[in-house]
Amino acid sequence: KAGAYDVFMEWSAGDRSAGNPYAFNVSRQEISAAIESSGSWETYKKAKIGQMTLEAGVQFAALKPAGKFTTPLLRLRAVRLVPAAK
Repeated sequence: KAGAYDVFMEWSAGDRSAGNPYAFNVSRQEISAAIESSGSWETYKKAKIGQMTLEAGVQFAALKPAGKFTTPLLRLRAVRLVPAAK
């Protein structure tokens, strides 16, 4: 369904992985940021990472590294797109 969506991510990452760059893409839109530590690889964190306005229809989404890093990027549990409040 077309409209504005808040993008939430749930992940875990140790302190050494904090700062690694990532990008979340849906069609031609992108949210870029750096991974925040969740405290440990066993502790998951949930946070809103941005907002996107999507067209109706099938969309392709991808989460990927957005630069060079030397430690694991993250342990991804979920990415959720929730209709934004009007």
